[in-house]
Amino acid sequence: GGWEGGGGWVVSMPAWALEVQQDPSSYEVCALVPRSLGGFAWQHARPSRPPGSLRVYEVHVGIATAREEVGRWSDLRTDLLPRIEKLGYTALLLLGLQEHGYYASFGYQVTSPLAPAERFGPPSELQALVDAAHGRGLLVLGEMVLAHSASSSTGREGLPQHAGGGPYFLPGEAGHHPGWGSRLFDYSRTEVLRLLLATIAHFAEAYRLDGFRLDAASTVLYRHRCLGLSPAHFCGARYEAFFGASSDVDEGGLTFVMLANLLAKRALQPPLLTVAEESSGYPGLCAPTHAWGAGFDYRMAMGIPDLWGRELALAHAPADAPLPVCEIADELTRARCDERRLAYAECHDQSLVGDQALAFRLMGAAMYDGMSAGAPPSPAVARGVALHKVSRLLTYALAADAYLNFVGNEFGHPEWVELPTGDNGHSFHHARRRWFLADDPGLRYAQLLAFDRAMHAAEASLRWLSSPPPTRGDVCADHPAQQLCFCRAGALFAFNLRHDSSADAVTREPCLGRAPGPRAAAEGGGAPPAAPSPRVLLNSDS
Repeated sequence: GGWEGGGGWVVSMPAWALEVQQDPSSYEVCALVPRSLGGFAWQHARPSRPPGSLRVYEVHVGIATAREEVGRWSDLRTDLLPRIEKLGYTALLLLGLQEHGYYASFGYQVTSPLAPAERFGPPSELQALVDAAHGRGLLVLGEMVLAHSASSSTGREGLPQHAGGGPYFLPGEAGHHPGWGSRLFDYSRTEVLRLLLATIAHFAEAYRLDGFRLDAASTVLYRHRCLGLSPAHFCGARYEAFFGASSDVDEGGLTFVMLANLLAKRALQPPLLTVAEESSGYPGLCAPTHAWGAGFDYRMAMGIPDLWGRELALAHAPADAPLPVCEIADELTRARCDERRLAYAECHDQSLVGDQALAFRLMGAAMYDGMSAGAPPSPAVARGVALHKVSRLLTYALAADAYLNFVGNEFGHPEWVELPTGDNGHSFHHARRRWFLADDPGLRYAQLLAFDRAMHAAEASLRWLSSPPPTRGDVCADHPAQQLCFCRAGALFAFNLRHDSSADAVTREPCLGRAPGPRAAAEGGGAPPAAPSPRVLLNSDS
């Protein structure tokens, strides 16, 4: 593709390329005419949606292999899908789905929005992955990066960029994101809406994706892109920050979001499940479009990982320090009644270089030589393993309408994720998942993996995701006793957060008064009340 610029014709990648290929020697990228996107022989019907319980396994295909190389769609299909199904997840969320020229961007510097990432394999392998996942009863969601696009120094890859910003981007400084080095879409342009809506429809129809997560929805919704704003800007009852004359809402971006959900819910069959990664707390994000809401099914509960990272890190919470039980209860129940939350203790954001996986925050260097199950754990490991379990189950049971986990974090994968760059010698050391740690029964990683599987089995039995999460008034949080308990779906969840003693009973009378009856789930060292005698489904101490 190309256009006539001031100095003659400018060559660029066609914006509507459906498949691309990179020359391994010159690194030149070219568009291909797809060979047989419509000719794939699908073997399995799509699972029913939404599932009774949405338990999402978030995975970046490139790092999902244990080998020090870029993983492929086929590796995920053959090696990881059986693990995901065995653990009890019901959906797969693919990161890095769209073509991106710079691998170390983790898929967020998209260059060809309609094409699947070429480095992971041909389009037919992505179709085979989705088909195999459907055969195991798993929904497949894709992360859609539609808030911004890669900025190419050569102009030969990425969307065309005229001097004035068009046909896709805002002109001048408004069209550049200073933090990401990418270009920002002009949602008032019809051509932008056509391209981005077509991207959603194409992946749903050609690859049978069952839904999508919109990355960086706040960047779409506001002209200020949330840059330089403190969290207090959107806190409390300051609804003028969202709807007032100075709110700076991008009407074109809001229109695009509503159209994307109308497309997903009404035009495409079967309808798609939609999730928003939105950091401002925009009201109406999950309200239906006919009520002038944005129309998403779920919002990402982005404040919860910050809570756990802040309160559980070794530097902030030494072993002898009590945890802020009331603050934890406040944050986990902070939700609007009309919104469903996809909750998580950590996702890929917390694992990327510059941050650390929660397990590594909890245990630090003790993970290198202190994870043997054949020796007594050090205080750091004992505390870290316990809080890794507690943070997940508390998030899952108290905050979630749906639950998410990032690949490998279910067993406490150590350290962080760092994709190969010139700065690290193009190393894949931190760009893989060390599955052998979870598969060795002599290591405590296997115990964390078993607890993850047990959580999902308990949820499948109790179906607590199908019932509304407790409100703050339903939760008994006792800071001096370091105990927290609540009821959900006919079960009592009891957490003892003291590191130096166990609790033999729930001590708060309000909890006793709401005891659920014969089926209960217990957690964190505290057992349910003696009468009526419950059946313990889950215990983090075992």
